Amino acid sequence: MSKDISLILMRNLVIFPNQEVKIDFKSEISKKIIEQACNEDASLVLVVAPLNDKNTLPKVGVVAKVKSKIQLTNNNLRVNFRGIKRVVVEKYYNKNNKDILNAKIMDIEIPKLNSTQEMALKRKLIDLLKEYINRSPEISNAIISSLENTRDLNSLTDKIVSFMNFETEKKLTYMQMINPLKRAESLAIDLQKEIEVLKLEEKINEKVSESIDVGQRE
Repeated sequence: MSKDISLILMRNLVIFPNQEVKIDFKSEISKKIIEQACNEDASLVLVVAPLNDKNTLPKVGVVAKVKSKIQLTNNNLRVNFRGIKRVVVEKYYNKNNKDILNAKIMDIEIPKLNSTQEMALKRKLIDLLKEYINRSPEISNAIISSLENTRDLNSLTDKIVSFMNFETEKKLTYMQMINPLKRAESLAIDLQKEIEVLKLEEKINEKVSESIDVGQRE
């Protein structure tokens, strides 16, 4: 069953299900959309990002809940969003206000996965993530415990992608992947690539340090 919802357009930012983000809005149109959503019972909006420089809007977006909003002294509106679920966008349209886009959306039915395959991929992703975190000073080990308690592969892949320092284009690609199995397989490949990059950086840093030590001794 399709449903109408207000649209928030984000540039260079992709929100995933179960992810929380705080965003400052200065556009009066965006503020109006937020106020409109908060006047409804569920306080829900559809959050999407253009697929490319031509502003092509995607066929998949995330329904997000406005958890809180604060009017700042600089007149910006700070909004705390929480991603709820992926949805398919049937169409974008203008309703009453020509400046405000709305969307007609439908829920996505997640494909049923083979339990053995799902478990194997979850373990693989966690193992790769542990190695990545051990080599990366930017990410805390504390995140592993929360991910290990994530029950399903669908949620696990979204959580990992949400905090990885991937480019917006890559995150958009993952957003469009409805099948958790394909998403997990692709993520395992990307995590392995990131690990190889970190290994190479470590070798380069070692060589630079050795060269500096030799230079100082001479």
